[in-house]
Amino acid sequence: MRAFVIANSTLALGALAQYTSEIQGVSVTTLGDNDAIVLAGYVASDQNGSLEIWQSMAAADLAVAVPGDGVLVITIPYVAAAGGMEVDEMVSAPYVRVVYTNGAIQQNTFRLILRAIL
Repeated sequence: MRAFVIANSTLALGALAQYTSEIQGVSVTTLGDNDAIVLAGYVASDQNGSLEIWQSMAAADLAVAVPGDGVLVITIPYVAAAGGMEVDEMVSAPYVRVVYTNGAIQQNTFRLILRAIL
């Protein structure tokens, strides 16, 4: 088993601002139909927001501002009052991108780290 960081930020976001990771290849080989990779990590902020994990079979599908055909999006709401949140999601496509959208109030603190566990 090996792991590598796919998203990492401590930069506080303005109102309605986004953190967007680079497009990451999460496997050195093409995944089979029954294979999956775990994305595990942590998000914490003093404001509400949402975490999206975009996945696709083609990296080019993720090189857009709004996901379209060929992109599966996992959306995870973040509620600041609950404190930090662990993330543990399975993806089955070989390319991923992480997008965190802050809520309507500027953050004072933000921490996001996600690793792909192969």
